[in-house]
This record gives sequence, structure tokens and C-alpha cells, in this order.
Amino acid sequence: MSIASQNSQSLGLNISSIGEICVVKCEAESGQEIIVVAIYISPNQNINKIIQFIHQNLLIYTEAGSALLHENFHRLPMILSGDFNVDFSKDTSKPLVDFLISTLNLNMSNDPNESTTKYGTTIDGVFFRYLENRFHSKIFISYFSYHKPIVSFLEYDDADEGHSEQNSLE
Repeated sequence: MSIASQNSQSLGLNISSIGEICVVKCEAESGQEIIVVAIYISPNQNINKIIQFIHQNLLIYTEAGSALLHENFHRLPMILSGDFNVDFSKDTSKPLVDFLISTLNLNMSNDPNESTTKYGTTIDGVFFRYLENRFHSKIFISYFSYHKPIVSFLEYDDADEGHSEQNSLE
């Protein structure tokens, strides 16, 4: 990730039997704050437990959580990515996708019908909010891993230089 760690304003980490999650508030060179979340969900987890795990860890970034704190954290741009071990190409993932859309306002960046593994499943995902037309994800072929990497690009305007740049988030 090309956003320097010195631009991180806060860090949260949680590990449980459901999975692992790391939340970082970053400040881009343009001054924009972005919440970047990396997640790993352990295999064979109940979809409702996954939703509960994500909700507990990202509660302050929901509208209800922000209201409790009298803050506007729910308006911060966010990128959530990782290995969910839920096949997004199947209807069984619908409750999770619906939760991410309705509660966190997150939309999927990668195509759920494009496999992210060598076995034809889409268990990896990248979700984002408030970065429309500036955030893109693509799946690449890897000959060394079970997973196909999803590489994401965030474009931003560099006010000092007067041109657009891309940061790669992998």
C-alpha cells in the first residue's frame, strides 16, 4: 500500500474464532481521511456470526454508531477487503452483501461472478463507499497462490501538482 504508515491516525485490531480484522484511519496526501479495513474470516463460519463480527468491529462507522458518539464517522470513505470465505457468486452470500450495503453503505468493487480462487469460487472481496468513479479493482492471475490477487486503485487529485495520481492498494 503506498499510503505511508506515518499518515495513519488510528489502528484497531481484533482476533476471534470468527476471524481477524484490522481497521486503520489513513490520511491521503490530498488530506482526505479514508478508513481501510483488512479482514480474514475463518472457513465454515455461520453467515450471521460473520455479520455480527463485522458489525461489532465497525459499529462506529455506521449511521447509528456515529449518532451515539455525536460524530460523522459514517460519512468517512471506507475500503473493506479480504478473504471472507463466503462465496459471493452464490445466493448464500446475500445476507452479508445486504448488510454491507444497508448498514455500512459499502458496494462491491470486484465482480462477484469472477472467480478469486483456482477452484472457481469468489471468496475474496473488496467493498468501498464514497469513492465512486475513483476506486477500481481488478483480479490478476497468480501462479503461486490458491487465491487470485485483487488489486485496487484509488485515484485522487493532487492539488499541488494539478494532476491525477493512482495509489495501488493490494
